[in-house]
Amino acid sequence: MSRNACLVPLLAVVMLTAACKPSAPPQAEAPAAPAQTTAAAPSSATVADVELPEALKTGAGFPEARAALAAAGWLPLQDRTDCMGKLGGRSALCYSTPELASCDDAGCTLEFANAEVMQRLSLMVGAPAGSDPDEPPSFGAVKSWALSAIGETDPGACPAADFDGFLKIFAADVLARARFTAPLVRVAQTIDRGDAGDQSQQTYVEAGNYTGFALSHRDGAWYPSVDADAPRPAPLDVRISAEEGGAYFVSVPGNVEGVSYRFERHSDCWRLTADPDSAI
Repeated sequence: MSRNACLVPLLAVVMLTAACKPSAPPQAEAPAAPAQTTAAAPSSATVADVELPEALKTGAGFPEARAALAAAGWLPLQDRTDCMGKLGGRSALCYSTPELASCDDAGCTLEFANAEVMQRLSLMVGAPAGSDPDEPPSFGAVKSWALSAIGETDPGACPAADFDGFLKIFAADVLARARFTAPLVRVAQTIDRGDAGDQSQQTYVEAGNYTGFALSHRDGAWYPSVDADAPRPAPLDVRISAEEGGAYFVSVPGNVEGVSYRFERHSDCWRLTADPDSAI
């Protein structure tokens, strides 16, 4: 056998051994720098995902449908200015029924909202019986309803790292208030119920329609918001209380106007989510 013939099997063994030899483990990559957290708008539930109470059905009485909606987290969505513009001479109904949006001879549209699913519910009912402006309206039966999503935008970077600094900027800057107010603000309204008297009613107000924040900060003290040419009011005893989950409750004890605000954590910052005390 020739010498070259002997080398062939030997080379084959060497090549096979090299092919089967485990390669060196890859070098571990350096951990990536954590991504900067930005405010991401939570997606609204789709219409198909929204469960409505069984009591909401065509032909149901409005009081029963309204009670069922309230039990399921749907509150009146109030836009009193728009309602009054549409109802004209019957605008007193806008005060007694915060969810009322419009009325004509065919019926009325009443609007509700649910912050958990970020949806608006437009409920069409029969026109109210009677025309006494001093009494709550008696609406007709449910005719139909429709759902629509309530959008949310990225507020951008938080203006302060601590809540005290954030609240002072929120009070001073109208653009900051717009950015850091939740799409739906839960507001306690004092509602005229006719012979039943005034009652407190929890409602939602969309951020663009909310005008209830009434605090200003200057010279190291808190004051009620007033027009620039108005006399300077006395300072307020504003209390700021920490709550679970990084939330804060801002209040003025004993204030008859019901000045109180809740701010909840949202995307590494805070935003106004509730105006929970109605005027006395």
